Amino acid sequence: MNPRAAGPPWRASFLSETLSLQRLKAESWGGLLTAHRSWIRRRGVLDRASLRRLLDAPLAAPFVLARIGCDGSPIAETWPGYIDLYDKAEVPALIGKRFEEHPLPGFSMRTAEGFQAADRDGKPRLELMEAVVRPADGETVRLRYHRLLLPWRAEDGTHFVASLSRQIWRRASACPTC
Repeated sequence: MNPRAAGPPWRASFLSETLSLQRLKAESWGGLLTAHRSWIRRRGVLDRASLRRLLDAPLAAPFVLARIGCDGSPIAETWPGYIDLYDKAEVPALIGKRFEEHPLPGFSMRTAEGFQAADRDGKPRLELMEAVVRPADGETVRLRYHRLLLPWRAEDGTHFVASLSRQIWRRASACPTC
């Protein structure tokens, strides 16, 4: 909740629609298509060297990588710079935390559902996402983006899910108290 906004407590507005992975072949998806092909080629196995590179520089990673905890909850292991929902000073503290513990818990908990589904099903998911998000120190924004979730297994059996996104648009929200 934004403490500076008047009105009722804020509730996250969040829509998620699962799309066919066949769309990756039909449209210009760039990095999402490349990542999906890499996942297929590697059969969903994340080798030690790749995992080490990601974990050694978690804030320089090109995507969100979440380790799936024993209770099924995603835990952020990397955070790319292009996701600017949080203040830059807050971002390092996200690493190693469950999504439910992130500064925007309503948004993060709903985001976590896709990670959990991808891990549970063991299959990639392409989703169309739309959310209204209000950071504690910022203006309310509406986001619309595509998200590709790829379930990975490390060589030691640890479960991970990678999330790559392609922004469609980002706009100021018309709702001052959302």
